[in-house]
Amino acid sequence: MAPEARYSVRLFGEFHLDGADAPMPDANSPRLQALLAYLILHRDVPQSRQQLAFLFWPDSTQAQARNALRQLLFHLRKSWPHAASFVHADAQMVRWLPDSAFDLDVAQFKSALATAARAASNNDAATEEQLLTHAAELYRGDLLASCYDEWIAPQRDQLREACIAALVRLSQLSEDRRDYAKALKHAQQLQRLDPLREPTYMALMRLHALNHDHASALRAYRNCVEIFARELGIVPGEALREAYARLAAQAAPTQRRRPRDPMLSMIGRHDEWRRLLEVWQRSQLGDKQFALISGEAGIGKSRLAEELLVHLSGQGFTTTHSRAYAAEGQVAFAPVTGWLRSPALHQAMSGLDRLWLTEVARLLPELLTQQPGLPPPSPLTEYWQRQRFFEALARAVLATDGPLLLLLDDLQWCDAETLEWLRFLMRFDVSAKLLVVATARHEDITPLHAVSRLLDALRRDDQLTEILLGALDAAETAKIAAQIINRPLADAEATRLFEESEGNPLFTVEMMRARSDTATAGGTPHGTVPKLPPKVYTVISNRLAQLSPAARDIVGVAAIIGRAFTADVLAQASDVREDALTNALDELWQRGIVRQPDSGGIAFDFSHDKIRDVAYAEVSPLQRRRLHQRVARALEQAPDDDLDAASAQIAAHYEQAGLPTDSAAFYRRAAGVAQSLYAYDDAIALLQRGLAQAGQIVDPQERARQSLALQLDLAPPIRISRGWAAPELDTPLRRAVELSRHAGDFGQQARAQLSLAFFLVVSAELAQARSLSEELIAGLGTSGSGTYASMAWTNIMGSLVQQGDWVAAEPAYQRALGAYDETQHAEHVSLMGGNFGVLASAWSAHAFWFTGFADQALRRGREALEVANRLAHPFSQALALSYLATQHALRREHGLTLHYARQARSIADRYHVGYYLAWADVLLAWANAKQSPGADAVAAMQVAIEGFHATGARLRLPLYLGMLAECLGDVGETEAALAALDQALQHAEHTGEHWLDAELYRLRGELLLHRSANLAEAESSLIKAIEIAAAQRARPLELRAALSLAALREPREGIGARRVVEPPLARFAEGFDQPDIVRARALLAR
Repeated sequence: MAPEARYSVRLFGEFHLDGADAPMPDANSPRLQALLAYLILHRDVPQSRQQLAFLFWPDSTQAQARNALRQLLFHLRKSWPHAASFVHADAQMVRWLPDSAFDLDVAQFKSALATAARAASNNDAATEEQLLTHAAELYRGDLLASCYDEWIAPQRDQLREACIAALVRLSQLSEDRRDYAKALKHAQQLQRLDPLREPTYMALMRLHALNHDHASALRAYRNCVEIFARELGIVPGEALREAYARLAAQAAPTQRRRPRDPMLSMIGRHDEWRRLLEVWQRSQLGDKQFALISGEAGIGKSRLAEELLVHLSGQGFTTTHSRAYAAEGQVAFAPVTGWLRSPALHQAMSGLDRLWLTEVARLLPELLTQQPGLPPPSPLTEYWQRQRFFEALARAVLATDGPLLLLLDDLQWCDAETLEWLRFLMRFDVSAKLLVVATARHEDITPLHAVSRLLDALRRDDQLTEILLGALDAAETAKIAAQIINRPLADAEATRLFEESEGNPLFTVEMMRARSDTATAGGTPHGTVPKLPPKVYTVISNRLAQLSPAARDIVGVAAIIGRAFTADVLAQASDVREDALTNALDELWQRGIVRQPDSGGIAFDFSHDKIRDVAYAEVSPLQRRRLHQRVARALEQAPDDDLDAASAQIAAHYEQAGLPTDSAAFYRRAAGVAQSLYAYDDAIALLQRGLAQAGQIVDPQERARQSLALQLDLAPPIRISRGWAAPELDTPLRRAVELSRHAGDFGQQARAQLSLAFFLVVSAELAQARSLSEELIAGLGTSGSGTYASMAWTNIMGSLVQQGDWVAAEPAYQRALGAYDETQHAEHVSLMGGNFGVLASAWSAHAFWFTGFADQALRRGREALEVANRLAHPFSQALALSYLATQHALRREHGLTLHYARQARSIADRYHVGYYLAWADVLLAWANAKQSPGADAVAAMQVAIEGFHATGARLRLPLYLGMLAECLGDVGETEAALAALDQALQHAEHTGEHWLDAELYRLRGELLLHRSANLAEAESSLIKAIEIAAAQRARPLELRAALSLAALREPREGIGARRVVEPPLARFAEGFDQPDIVRARALLAR
């Protein structure tokens, strides 16, 4: 007979069998409960009596066990009238009828989990959470907790693990939604289910901390320690101990950083939040990551990033926040400075080695005061020094123990130097647990933007996670509004708000705050309207118009400042009394116009840049000029160190105020600061702006004075960052020389003339370079000594060498050597980037070789390298090695050329010395081509020469083109080789760089010999080579040309042709191991 109602069977926890309006069976017997549970759990398959008897009474005989089973089934039928509708028993089998009317909690549990898994695969988190919650509620305890039979243990463990997994997932889903109270409830249920599971205690500590219950977070750890010691005799794992140490060291919860507006909870962004947490977890494994949150203005980028910062800092992780500004006058590395000045990083880096702290002091000059005896950073003169500075900053940032979050707002406005350093940081210390989160307006980042280059590099290295934020939906928009007005919106209100705000959180907040204000006032913008929807602009403008008069004044001054501001600067730049200023700031804070980025700090900032934009536009043009001047004057009151940091900002304010004299002076000061931070491009841009301002100065003498100073300062950063022959040097150097003749002192004239002279040398404008240097020597007077003299005589000597006047070059070298002192090294480097004593010796070595003194030439070249090594100056080392490699190339020693050129290239590449890098590449390509001729080797030679051209330099092109011609000839490309020689000879004729004319004509003769059977033209070219070499006293080139002529004539004249070699060979008194001399002797000995 069928039962009148369905029965409910509960196996989780205690056994329970219940049916509505039906008598309850007498199921108190543990054996009967176990039997029913077994039959229900195995209802899909009939169970044999024999198997059941053995399973439940294993210690009895078969007959006793079967009899016990019969009695138990009889008792079931007698105590439960509806038993036959659920349990079928015959002589052989017993089975719970699967189609009977019953509900089983275990089946419901499994069904809920399976359906939840399908929902998860469909990304339906809401349905998944609902089903998992139902499953967790069904699990009232372990499966049939009163049963201790062996058969139940595997199923009990399986269901228990399934419930644990469900609770873990539930806790995670709630935490992802930032519903920490609910996540905590699930974690506590987990702890009760399995008190020996360590990840549960980690979750409890984290969730208590996120719920601002610091004491409970610490108590969770202490409970874990006690339970693990009592039950397992062990201590918690390292990760849990580290988490406890972070929380124990943390300040009281009330001192923690909070989001910018604690009134407003973050709405939506569930998927984006999950991705941020995932990338954080990845970074904790030692895989440094960079997350970019992008979207339009006001879409909630900073709000999402700050939510992560609060989430992590609440757990005791080290976090710090900085930002970039669109306002002009931002100092290089300003965001990095902000990070390093945060308490967590500032305290940690104090333990760095003094070498690194000295470099960090370029950004944080207060370190020199805080740590007496810390050496001040040395002046920067070379690009390669930036590597050490970058490493120091990376070490300072990563000095904290454990994982680190760096937050950077408004990446699109970040300076190029910070972007380049961020790339360095992401490659530095592969084991660092670092996550950088940046926000950016995606519409401002074009493919050519500097940020794009950083992002491309991060993508290549699989370090970038990109999160693009879109508009909120209508329901989420309504939830934000409800938080502001403290009531739900009616459907019509919500629809209208969504249409007006377009789901933009900032617009939504501003519109609702405007509606909540009781006053209404319009306003017509005085200035340029920011790029905002007109309706939103009007809303923000009206909000500002509703401020008190004092607050309106203050908000205008704050907008003029253009970045974070202090009450002191506001007071100095405005006409508002101190008490009124305090009240006005409080009003702005209460209304959400401004905020304090750092809790407990003294600086304020606008709650959003768009509010600043509107506030600035509301200030009339005349008022702006006046306020820019007052802000600049206020910022000038800062101490010297702070004044350096603010100098670019002050310059921009003076420019906006129409005061070019002050503006130009501060742009020059700002450029010096930028150069001290290796921010050479910034320094160049600042100096160019300063020059533009100086050009507007009315007083002609002051205009000339400032223009000269700025032009002189412009040359070093261009030379350091772009090379000695950068075309951009031409105009400022020529202008500096022109200005110095009537507006400069002697030191300025000397600097200008030396700088231009050396630029002209590497540009192969040798006559002009020599003339300028001689003018400087004449101006020095009778003493002719000192730094300027040694550098000027070196320029003269080098010009003579390249012009092929070896005899005159040696006295010039002696004058340079007599004026040089190694103590001048720092001044040489400061003025020109390299040591001119090293340069003079290396360059004069070439003159020695050309005049036949090969051994002395090698000694002089090696002495130059020894001095460079003793000075430990990479630029000078690359210089000496390049000259030495060239000397071995002139000697035709391919192996030694490779040896020294590789060393030169290594140093030049490591220290970013582009000129010598290109020079070394040409020598390497030539030596490789001579050792292994072929089309690929020639192509490499051509690429190397193109690379040299790209530096802007033209000096030694005859050598390089001659080398190319030689390599082309080796592979049978005679016409191309002759064309290269024609180009080399044209260059020599145009520039006066005649030092290699004899070799070029010799090569021409060799090539003509291969092209035509008519030997006359080839012989004529070789004779001309000998004549040129003889006239220049270029002994090695004369001998080499004579050897080529002898080879040409020998088939016609026989042994008599060799006599042409005898005179030049007889002129050598040393260098007998050179290949040409060895070949000549062998020829004459035959």
